Amino acid sequence: MAPFGILEESKALITIDGLNHWGIGDLQNPPGTSSPDPNVQARPQDCGIAKTARAARLVFDAYLKGDPGALQQLRKNKGEPRVHIEFVE
Repeated sequence: MAPFGILEESKALITIDGLNHWGIGDLQNPPGTSSPDPNVQARPQDCGIAKTARAARLVFDAYLKGDPGALQQLRKNKGEPRVHIEFVE
């Protein structure tokens, strides 16, 4: 069994206003990037890291810990401001 077998299927799509694919990186498109993101970052890196970490925690709590409260937050798109969660059923 793979270590992340529980995460085989996508559970949610999380987008954060003002962040692109490299929202937690320190460069817009790191050298050697095969598919550069055409959207420019509109928010600072520390914001991207904080918001991404909180959203990931919500998903992990819902699916790895089986937390019904976290799952309910995902289903009701109750993340934080400017964070959009599309729940995949």
